[in-house]
This record gives sequence, C-alpha cells and structure tokens, in this order.
Amino acid sequence: MAHLGARAFDEIGGEVVQTTSFVFRTSNVPNYKGVYTRLIEPNTQKGKENLFLACESRYTIAQDNFSKIPGAPIAYWAHDAFFEAFDNEKIGKYAISDGQTKTGNNDKYLRMLWEVERSKIGEGRKMGPSC
Repeated sequence: MAHLGARAFDEIGGEVVQTTSFVFRTSNVPNYKGVYTRLIEPNTQKGKENLFLACESRYTIAQDNFSKIPGAPIAYWAHDAFFEAFDNEKIGKYAISDGQTKTGNNDKYLRMLWEVERSKIGEGRKMGPSC
C-alpha cells in the first residue's frame, strides 16, 4: 500500500483528496507480511514519488495483527507493543461500560479546566485525591 495523503496529484490542488493506493486480496494468506509506504509528508507529487522510489518510510507488518484490533483498521505505523496489547484479556470480561461518565449530577461534579482555580487542584486540596 502506498499511503499518499493529500497533494498526491498536481492536478488536484490543496487538501481536497486524501489518497491511498493498494492491492487487495479477498482470501487470507497465513503469516503474510504486507509492505506499506507512508508518503504523507512530502507536499508535492514529485516529493512523494522520490520518497517512494528511494524505498524510504516503509513498514512491513504481519497482516494478522490488524485483525487483533476491533474493526480491523490497517494501522501499519503502530509498534509491536500496540498489537501485543490486544493479545491480553479484554476489559469487557470484567466490567461493562456504555462509554459515558455518569455522575448523577454533572453540573455539580464535572468542571471544565477554566472553571477550577489552580490553587484548589492537587494533593490535600478540594479538587485533589481524597485518599
């Protein structure tokens, strides 16, 4: 896959289109490692072409890693430690979350950064830990 980003083609000006080019196969090849080239930094078509031909900004990733992540995004730039985190048990085995913080009284308990005086934040203070 060549991740071209914006300004991949001189004919299309500005940040109008984000572009990628790839070859796709509909069957699984066990232990297959894909090659990805990140070409989003050069801001010109020629710069992207030169970076690609120089074989720079290349990532080789085992395809099986993507299926570990919910939704299977093609996160080719992620480090091995990121993929390994998905090998562990999921928190959903121990807790249920609907994705929201519920206080029962948001007006009383939730504050925006600018609503709290700096002198009231920290250990032993009103907005600090109570333990």
